[in-house]
Amino acid sequence: MSQNNYRLFDFESVDTESIHAIFSKYNNRLLIQNIVPIIAGMSTSNYIIEARNKKYLLKVYPKDNDHSDIEIAAYKYAHNIIKVPEVLHFDNSKAIIDNTYAIFQYIDGFTLREYVSKNKGFSNDVAYKVGSMLALLHGKEYTCTALLNVDLCIKNQIIQFQNQYEFFLDGMPGRHLNEKVKRDLGHFIDANRHLIERISEKNVFCHGDFIPSNILIDVYESPWFIDFEYCFSVPCYYDIGKLFRSRENYSQYIDDKIKSNFAKGYNAMSQRTLPDDWYKLSKIADIAVMLALINKENIPRDWIEGIEEEIIETMNL
Repeated sequence: MSQNNYRLFDFESVDTESIHAIFSKYNNRLLIQNIVPIIAGMSTSNYIIEARNKKYLLKVYPKDNDHSDIEIAAYKYAHNIIKVPEVLHFDNSKAIIDNTYAIFQYIDGFTLREYVSKNKGFSNDVAYKVGSMLALLHGKEYTCTALLNVDLCIKNQIIQFQNQYEFFLDGMPGRHLNEKVKRDLGHFIDANRHLIERISEKNVFCHGDFIPSNILIDVYESPWFIDFEYCFSVPCYYDIGKLFRSRENYSQYIDDKIKSNFAKGYNAMSQRTLPDDWYKLSKIADIAVMLALINKENIPRDWIEGIEEEIIETMNL
């Protein structure tokens, strides 16, 4: 499923003078030597900042979609249990630029997607570690599907996960889908209601955007999780389904052994082990997640076609 270079929010260009002012506020003894914009991404605008023998990541949040407070809270929570970059400085005063920004520890390595493409797969050890870290992240349970506040407590309930399929099919996503795909999906949901109920049994703290590009593999082949701005309370299969969604130069290398080692790692650290059909449940869960992606008026046609292909593949499992 390709999303090309489409961004949800425009890249925020921050001039050199402002970046120097930002880092002077963090540490006025730093001597910045190089600034490298990272154009890839969908929401935030990121820059690699090189200062002598050390690198930093500057993350600038979009004005109209500022989830910085919840993300910083999530990083602080996750930092105590798994590997995530350290938050070095956070500023939402908008005194220097008109955006909230944060400075993070820079992790040298590849995204999991780059790593898999480069190595034609990934080791059993990496799969196990990703699974075990995700289970630890999912250790915080909630009573319902909900948005969270800065204390990572329930802020307000949203449509419960088991009801999201019909909600999206009756709304904008359903209008985007091919009529046959929409009709077949409706039948599929009716026929698999018992599985959807199982998916929805437990809500946990979820990353919310657990795609291979948000997992870094460092030089020691240790995973790090990044980008928590969309974290919320939802069934664990939300994250798992996103991780195993079909992607070019990625999915063809995800074999049964990698899935097995991921599950072993997850089960080793989870209070509730994944059932034998966890992969099937995660793929069904991901249907609702993909429908949410097209829950707006203007969506690139290749996104819709890619989602239709993935839905058809899941229905044929």
